[in-house]
Amino acid sequence: PDGQGGFYAAWVHSQRDEPAIFLQRFNDCGVVASGWPAGGRSVCIAPESQYNLAACSDGQGGVLLAWQDFRDGHSSTVYLQRIAGDGTPASGWPEGGMVSAPGGREQAAPHVAPDGAGGGVVFWLERDGTGLALRAQRITGDGILASGWPQGGVTLVPGSQRVGSMNVQEDATGRLLVVWSSSPGQTTLQLAGLDVGTAPAADWAATATTLSSGAALIGDATMAAASDGGLLVAWSETAGGQTALKLVRLAPGGA
Repeated sequence: PDGQGGFYAAWVHSQRDEPAIFLQRFNDCGVVASGWPAGGRSVCIAPESQYNLAACSDGQGGVLLAWQDFRDGHSSTVYLQRIAGDGTPASGWPEGGMVSAPGGREQAAPHVAPDGAGGGVVFWLERDGTGLALRAQRITGDGILASGWPQGGVTLVPGSQRVGSMNVQEDATGRLLVVWSSSPGQTTLQLAGLDVGTAPAADWAATATTLSSGAALIGDATMAAASDGGLLVAWSETAGGQTALKLVRLAPGGA
């Protein structure tokens, strides 16, 4: 949503076999917003490929977008961009987006959530030598690294846990609820809250609630806010050759 009854749509557009990121804004009648071109505005048309796009409102009428980017020609890096309501990069943000966490390797599968102050927290999976780790970084609304967050981001779940997927949802208090699957021995699905005001500690995942454990396969989880301020979490899991859809409702606070 754009905060005025309208909404944004973002997509990956393949041109000359090099996918690029585009964005369009619609008003409350579903018509292209005034000042926006019919074909949308380009967010990133850098060389090589950009895909695995994620987006969310910035809470101030604009939108945050994160994607997996191969512009350096070597490995994938997660980029982040904030676009204002008129379709231009917000003040302080470079054309084509910014690297979320410089120095990483094989960054993939980004998600982004608002930080309540115009900026965002971006999450991604990154190979750390033992497996895929879950990492995060906070960028302010002015396009700079948030105070207390290291330049390379923070590890929420180490690669030794072999993270398979993740998702994030803002709750009624502005806290971010993060759900992820991992398979260090048996497959598990866990959920933990993240306060964006400070960088999470190294033992952040120790506070997690286990939603499921022991299935042969757990599918990507999706989340939605419940009307009472709680959270609905849904996922698929396969055990004994049978696949089932699971749903749990968490009360406000995560119980």
